[in-house]
Amino acid sequence: MGLRLSLTGRPSLTDGNGRSLRLPRKAFALAAHLVIDAPKARTSREAAARFLWGEAEPSRRAGNLRQLLARVKEAQTSEGFELFLIETDHVALDAADIDVETVRRARSDITDRRLYELARAYCGDLLTGLDEGGEEFTRWLWARRAMLREQFVAVAAANVEAAVGILEADEVVLIVRRLIDADHYQEAGHRALMRVHAARGEFDSAFRVHRRLVDLLREVNGRPSNETAALVADIAARARGREGATEADGPAEPAETAAPALGVSVLPRLSLAFAGLADLAGAERDWAEALFEDTVIHLWRTRAFAVSRVQDLRPRPIDLLDRGLGGVASDYRLDFRVNLRDGHRVVTANLVDVASGEILWIHRFDVGEALPPVVRDTVVNCLHHVEQAELRILAQGPDRTTAHRLMLQGNRLLRSIDLPSIRRARQAFRSVLNTDPGHAPTLAAISKAYRLEWLLLARSDDKELDLAIDFARQSIAAGPDGVHGLHQFGISNIYKKDYERGLSALARAEKHFPFQAEVVAEHADGLICYGDLKAGLEKFVPVLDDEMMLSDPVLWNAACGNYLAGNYRETLELIARMSTEEPVHHLKAACLAMLGDIDEARRQVAKLRDVLPDFSVSKRLSMAPLRRREDREHYEFGLKLAGFD
Repeated sequence: MGLRLSLTGRPSLTDGNGRSLRLPRKAFALAAHLVIDAPKARTSREAAARFLWGEAEPSRRAGNLRQLLARVKEAQTSEGFELFLIETDHVALDAADIDVETVRRARSDITDRRLYELARAYCGDLLTGLDEGGEEFTRWLWARRAMLREQFVAVAAANVEAAVGILEADEVVLIVRRLIDADHYQEAGHRALMRVHAARGEFDSAFRVHRRLVDLLREVNGRPSNETAALVADIAARARGREGATEADGPAEPAETAAPALGVSVLPRLSLAFAGLADLAGAERDWAEALFEDTVIHLWRTRAFAVSRVQDLRPRPIDLLDRGLGGVASDYRLDFRVNLRDGHRVVTANLVDVASGEILWIHRFDVGEALPPVVRDTVVNCLHHVEQAELRILAQGPDRTTAHRLMLQGNRLLRSIDLPSIRRARQAFRSVLNTDPGHAPTLAAISKAYRLEWLLLARSDDKELDLAIDFARQSIAAGPDGVHGLHQFGISNIYKKDYERGLSALARAEKHFPFQAEVVAEHADGLICYGDLKAGLEKFVPVLDDEMMLSDPVLWNAACGNYLAGNYRETLELIARMSTEEPVHHLKAACLAMLGDIDEARRQVAKLRDVLPDFSVSKRLSMAPLRRREDREHYEFGLKLAGFD
């Protein structure tokens, strides 16, 4: 049986048919030690025990190793493979295709497919997600990670530009992605990607890569090298030459220009006004002005509207049919008005569709109420009701299609986690990018679609997750402040088990989007995965109390957190609120089993087998980004109790 042992990135073992094989987590750490440090991949039992449990007493170390090797033997026997050769006094590795060996053997002058195979082999830091261990193991792990990373970066950076034109463009892109993942500031990778885009005639994309590099280097007070500057100048000259040739060819054929372009930049126009503000004074005036300013800021940050603020704040009767106020044309208008009611002042907020005069939302607040909930309710309802109105317009016919409405349609499809919806959403997003390749919210939405597909399919590789991170990076580079991409970049890195980077990005995204349920929920999910269960569940409370219908991803995240907290009935209630239970049959089965309903748990297992016949506990656990051992064991216990193997 031809075995492939992957120790870079998230460790895994597969057979010649790509079938995932089960191994204890510590076995991967032992395998890495044998490959990297042990002569001929063979070491004594005493040395192996000391490596894995160096801070324990010798007798405890030996006992731990015996238990580990017994579990390895059991896995090898049940799965029908042999990776570890276990002898009385020694342990060794049998022959296998091991990614670490590919990296260590890499030559410094490869530009053919060997460079591509090197990039395929190096999937990230050594033993990603296996950070638990004593000080001695941690020091060893960080040193070996740095060694392999430096070796990969040195070879890839020296050869990737020369590989452009020799390898297929998609192969070069994979090399670049792995290189930049390993070293974000590596100019050679960015230059290679610019060359690929330029060779395809995608000059705008090449310039976006350059802008992304400039932004990255600015973070460390650097700037691109002269070599990079010369390449940019060359691409700019070629782009100008192409424009001149296009003009000389005359006008485009009618067939190419008959369809109108989708207006990505034409966002719904939302104007805000506050009637009666001048009647207020003192603390009431301060409260009302803060409400108005905070609402404007948070609506603008969503990038869902072209926001304008009417400057004429004199008292006036509200006119729901007015199509423009103070000379500002708008599609929707949010009016605040101060009134006296039962002897105290209240503010009424009205969201109006200007064209029809329809009131989309109306609510009354007491002057002096706590501001954050008031601003949150206003922003969330504006987003929801304008989205609904825009989708109704889209449904009127093809002539009402705009890129923004297509993006809303795609995002609506992603509220359900099922493969047809995910792929239809991605088609809608692609249509938007055909018009505006650098539209940051759409790039982030494609990132989300790939991440959800990776979760749903539960594949052994990270193809879709890597694509999710790539599109998130593009969104960060293209957006004015990068916040749409930060959200997706953060949660994707949590699934990569890069907790520090993921939580940092999610915290920054939530700071900008504190009222968006999915941003808050996925920050909560990241905290739970990291092991801060209490903080994560507390974040979910205001999200779950929201009256709006929550998306399936939010409910899924909340359900997973409640399972880990032992709240099995609450988990089942959250699952019941999802539009489809297909993605969570395994979680529902585990909850039912933990509650003692084994028969119903077995029925859920059968349902999942119909959808994912290759589902296995080991594969699911390898995907679950749970840092704490007790959380992984809790998850594993529930799945096995339900009947999964």
